[in-house]
Amino acid sequence: MILQKKIIKFLLIVLLISLNSCGFQRVNNTFTERFAVKEITFSGDSRIGNILKNLILQNSKKESINLITIDLSINKKKEIKEKNITNKVTKYLIGIAVKAKISQAGKKEINYTFNKSTYLVVGDKNSQTKLKEIQLLDDLTNSVAEELTRSLNIKYK
Repeated sequence: MILQKKIIKFLLIVLLISLNSCGFQRVNNTFTERFAVKEITFSGDSRIGNILKNLILQNSKKESINLITIDLSINKKKEIKEKNITNKVTKYLIGIAVKAKISQAGKKEINYTFNKSTYLVVGDKNSQTKLKEIQLLDDLTNSVAEELTRSLNIKYK
C-alpha cells in the first residue's frame, strides 16, 4: 500500500514536470512578422479588398527587411446552383477569386491565386439571405487572407 502511494506520487511528479516544460509553441507565432507591407492596392470588390488589406497589415511588421508591395485583383461570383419546382432559387454558389502580385525591390514578382467558394441556401426572407451572404463572404475572405499571409510568411522566412 505504501509502495503504491510512493509510485503514484512519483509518476504524478514526473508527469507534472514533463507537461510544465514541454516547450509547446503555436505554429503561427513562429512565422509571424517576416515581411513589411509598403503598399497594398486592390481592384474589384472594395469590401473584400478592405478586409484583406486590414488582415494582411495586421500580420506585417514595419521593421522587417522584406519590404513588399501587394496588388490584389478580386472577383466575386454568385451563380444560381439550384431551383425548386416552382422555379424559385433555393441555392447559390458564391465564390471569390483573388490574384495577388507580390513585388519586392530588385527581385522577381511573385503571383498567387486563391479561389474559395461555398453554397448559400436561400432563406425565407430576402434580408436573411443577404445576411447569410455577407457572413459567408467574410468567412471566405478570412480564409483567403490566412492563406495569403501563410504563403508570404513561408516565402520570406
